[in-house]
Amino acid sequence: MRTTGNDCGIVTTSSGGNRVKSITVTWNSNTSSARVLDFYGKSSPYSSAADLYASTAATQGTPIGSINCGNNTSLEFSGDYKFIGIRSDNGALYLDDITITWETGAITRVTAPVFTPTDGTAFGGTLNVTASSSTEGATIYYTVNGDDPTTASTPFPATGLDLTQTTTLKAIAVKDGLNNSEVTTATYTKLDVFSSIADLKTQAGATSDGVTCAVRLNQAVVTYADNNKAYVQDETGGLYVYGNNSLKAGTSLTGIVTAKLALYNGLYELVVNGGEFDGVDVTEGVDIPETSLTLAELSANFAQYESMRVKITNATVTSALSNRNGEISQDGKSINLRAATTDITAQSEAVVDIVGYPGLFDDAQN
Repeated sequence: MRTTGNDCGIVTTSSGGNRVKSITVTWNSNTSSARVLDFYGKSSPYSSAADLYASTAATQGTPIGSINCGNNTSLEFSGDYKFIGIRSDNGALYLDDITITWETGAITRVTAPVFTPTDGTAFGGTLNVTASSSTEGATIYYTVNGDDPTTASTPFPATGLDLTQTTTLKAIAVKDGLNNSEVTTATYTKLDVFSSIADLKTQAGATSDGVTCAVRLNQAVVTYADNNKAYVQDETGGLYVYGNNSLKAGTSLTGIVTAKLALYNGLYELVVNGGEFDGVDVTEGVDIPETSLTLAELSANFAQYESMRVKITNATVTSALSNRNGEISQDGKSINLRAATTDITAQSEAVVDIVGYPGLFDDAQN
């Protein structure tokens, strides 16, 4: 299962009972310990896995919880969800088995509220949190002072609650004729915001698993984009964006983005799963910058130019492109090449102009 595309996931189109009680998964040993399965619930059947990528909760379902590879294998459900959707949160993962347990019987208690986004979400600017209960007609009450809510507490706003600082929310759902729900608790953490791409890369402390951080983009230009990767740069540096995105080359971005910064074989990656750029201001039709360099200049300042769009002119091919890989040299300096597609060819000793994005792979300059 992957996060790429808009149809990667598993959904139930028929129900085995009145509501789902639990889900248990058996992780395949090929799955990284950093992978996470996200679960969604609905009272109506899913039509296909593409529903999991819809922008409305009515189609996508209510976020219920997650199972982390290496930490847990099961998830208990408190809501009255008859149908379940499953998708990867952060990359390719492998499962040997999925067991869904349904239960029957009369409903005597209101379903506990579900917060969106989920518990543990970190943010950089303002975060809007909504709350819902799958019990039709239930009223949700909440607190932010640590006390358990009651019917005397504040009703949860229908438009959601805007958070501007680290906050712990508690909520219950209430309906006449049923017992009050259990208390749902979630903590949202306000992050310090890095002021530029260069500050993000040098100060965030990226790891192979990724660290959640926030960066302020100031007219950062998208120099390349497809649905699974992109390159973005501001005046201080460039950044490789990996994962589902709706970015468009030739646009500039201004605003705060919260996502994981990972270090993949030496390359800084901003790992996204769709929606991380939704809150930024977008300007269309901007020029795509391109910095002309010699190989000597690039080699001497590689960290500065990593993931920026650069151009090398009059370089000599010292290793012909084969299966997208090759090498160029200029005035005694060499660098490995990785072509974007197999259609790109270059024979040994050819003199070429190269436009691309410098990056480390296994600590080698490419």
